[in-house]
Amino acid sequence: MRQILIPTDFSENSWSAALYAIELFMEDGAVFHLLHAFSPYVVAPSGPMETHIMDETIYRAAEENSKRELNAIKTKLLEIHPKA
Repeated sequence: MRQILIPTDFSENSWSAALYAIELFMEDGAVFHLLHAFSPYVVAPSGPMETHIMDETIYRAAEENSKRELNAIKTKLLEIHPKA
């Protein structure tokens, strides 16, 4: 059984790639995994390429947004391909 990792940045291009991957490998009985990654580091405007860790509130908001968007994509994909 194939394990297919589908990275997403929530753009239209990544949506098209996800649909394509599912349509290409669904008949093989593949298992699909959605992935969205973000960095807890931000570039500070105070100096060249200085990085700082995000404030915890901002990090949690980014994390919750990521989960919400991933669930929305999953729901939308399952509406189109219920067996995926």
